[in-house]
Amino acid sequence: STGSTNPWKRGPQPKRRRAAE
Repeated sequence: STGSTNPWKRGPQPKRRRAAE
């Protein structure tokens, strides 16, 4: 399971933050 909380875990932002991109 990659990024259980964030599907965009590969993003530079922390998983705590929402996918702003």
